[in-house]
Amino acid sequence: VLSLGPLRKFLQFLRDVQYVGPFRNAINEGAGTHFDAYIGTGFISQWNQWKTGPNRSQNRAIQEVTEDVKRLIGANSLEITSTADGKSLQVVVDRRPHKLQELGAGFSQMVLILANALIRKPSMIVIDEPELHLHPSLQAEFLTTLANYSAKGVMFATHSIGLARQAADQCFTVQR
Repeated sequence: VLSLGPLRKFLQFLRDVQYVGPFRNAINEGAGTHFDAYIGTGFISQWNQWKTGPNRSQNRAIQEVTEDVKRLIGANSLEITSTADGKSLQVVVDRRPHKLQELGAGFSQMVLILANALIRKPSMIVIDEPELHLHPSLQAEFLTTLANYSAKGVMFATHSIGLARQAADQCFTVQR
């Protein structure tokens, strides 16, 4: 007798893996996805719905992402809301307002990646070059935080052997 249970479980695991590519721009004009992530105005709309919509568990979840980003950047307070036109995010860091694009690519990618992982609830997150646009002091902590958003953790590809040694349980190297 052949049991398909383990195969089915494995295929469900693969179906729920979230891939995060190296392109992570939250403020593109137009709604869309890049691999498994909402980007552009589609992301901003999703953020706004989860933050201000009627579902309290979604409201709390967005607060969780906001708290994680606040901790990662070392801020005392952080508020992230959609702009009135729905084309960007308004960010208030320690009572000082900023447009998302004024805070840099590292900040926006943290918000984008954590929020997308929160929305998808992946079995595992596979991310290409998680260190992009992040200060070296944030890279390992960002990966650790990201792992909390998936059931089985994070697998990443990087050019930074230092990050791999610091953050990974296992390292594999590939050479030409």
